[in-house]
Amino acid sequence: MKTMNHAELVTMLAGTKGATFVGLLTSTDARLLKTGNPLSLPVTKHTLLVATIGADYQAAVNREAGRQDSQATFESGQLPKGRNWLVAGKVLVSDDGTKHYLRTEYTPGQRKQKQAKVLCYTDANGQQVSRETVNKFAPGVSESKKQQQQTGIGQTIQVRDYLFTSINRIRIAGHTYKLTS
Repeated sequence: MKTMNHAELVTMLAGTKGATFVGLLTSTDARLLKTGNPLSLPVTKHTLLVATIGADYQAAVNREAGRQDSQATFESGQLPKGRNWLVAGKVLVSDDGTKHYLRTEYTPGQRKQKQAKVLCYTDANGQQVSRETVNKFAPGVSESKKQQQQTGIGQTIQVRDYLFTSINRIRIAGHTYKLTS
């Protein structure tokens, strides 16, 4: 397996045109509720997933609305506060330039065909935590209220921004890379 640092990943993504599928192995904060939680926080979620990068978000929502028999149109808003595009549709950067994020999108069809697979959870001490224990303190995943209100669709396009530091491996264009800082 080849290795790639964050700067090389940005360069590679800047060179890809249009929407592209990527496979990711990530380690992210599970963001568990703190009240009554006996676990050593943070709990890390280790996930294997396939997503789309570089897709036109607004167009994707409108296509999905058409699939769900809605004639309404969707208009996307601003990026999250403190983030700007470094590579349009693919890489976000924090205002201070210290954090890079990979923007991913998942359609309802993608989620139905190949769901993200949670490999395991580990607590702050590196000990594995059971899925049942984590589920007691995990906030639920909800659909986008804005997409639902503007288009009337039930299942929405999910957007996730992954910090580069939380991506362990990326598969793109048939090649797998281990990410290093």
